[in-house]
Amino acid sequence: MHYVTRYLLIGLLVCGASLLNLKSAHARSAEEVKAAYIYHFLKFVQWPENIERLRMTVCILDDEPMAQKLKPLSGQSVRSLPILLLPLTSSDPGAAARIAECDAVFIGTEGAPRLLQILNWLNNRPTLVLSDIDEFAQKGGMVEFVNFGDVIRFNINNKNARDARLFISSKLLELAHQVIQ
Repeated sequence: MHYVTRYLLIGLLVCGASLLNLKSAHARSAEEVKAAYIYHFLKFVQWPENIERLRMTVCILDDEPMAQKLKPLSGQSVRSLPILLLPLTSSDPGAAARIAECDAVFIGTEGAPRLLQILNWLNNRPTLVLSDIDEFAQKGGMVEFVNFGDVIRFNINNKNARDARLFISSKLLELAHQVIQ
């Protein structure tokens, strides 16, 4: 892909923050940038067609600040489905059952000690799993946010996505800092 096209797509992803009604007068926080990325990732991932959904359920696990930044997504639509936000805590007794309702789940760093347990709850379900936990993509996740100074990029574990029957667009894969096949 030409560099111009690549940077145009990166710009579209980052500028998507305006769709979240974020104030443009100040620098974006890391959570705001990640929230914009998450919204656009939902557009570049295909879930299995044999699963009928009435909404796109985005869960935020163990990260209250991210839940607050994603609030503007509630009620918006992606792929003609309204977005429902579902904040969860992994220590809650019913968390395993609730996480099964998620089409996408962002796992906060507070969930790191329970990461293997959380990933086992998902057990290759068609759920897009994102986090900013260190080495998340290598530990079984799908999308890992990584900081390079003031820039937030992402790594994608495409193998884990395919195992969960999710198809990530080649356009998104080209924008990733690192792709694990």
